[in-house]
Amino acid sequence: MQAYTSPGRQQGFTLVEILIASTILFMVLASATLSYRTLVHSEQQASEVVELHSVLPILYATLQNNIREQNELASSMNGSGELMRWNYDWVATRNRVVAPAERFDPNLSEFTEYEPRYAVYDIELRISLRDGARAGKQRQFNYQELIWKTAPAVPVASR
Repeated sequence: MQAYTSPGRQQGFTLVEILIASTILFMVLASATLSYRTLVHSEQQASEVVELHSVLPILYATLQNNIREQNELASSMNGSGELMRWNYDWVATRNRVVAPAERFDPNLSEFTEYEPRYAVYDIELRISLRDGARAGKQRQFNYQELIWKTAPAVPVASR
């Protein structure tokens, strides 16, 4: 059985139906594009965070070696450098200097004090990405580091 059509009427879509369908199609495409952009942006941020966290242990070890190589308990030190895609600069400020604990010498029956040879430094590390979409954005890390003189402890006084 065939559907009845009037002889003067054409079959197909009306202009209003086409406009409604195209409006819905464009809204879906706009939403998909926005979701895709958000996904790409999140992926870039995640990859930078992963790269940063792979670089940080290397930087911490580098700074620790730079400070310990000086073998002096200086009041402040600084430096800068590049590692992979990252630029960094750091400042280390001495927080306090501590002497080793007193030791009791049983032969002399007295305590021996030693000169200060341990220092605690407050370290400020600034890292920035050298290239990429987020180039130039800085991140700052603050932490403390214990440093000691490598020379043997020298007794200062006995009591």
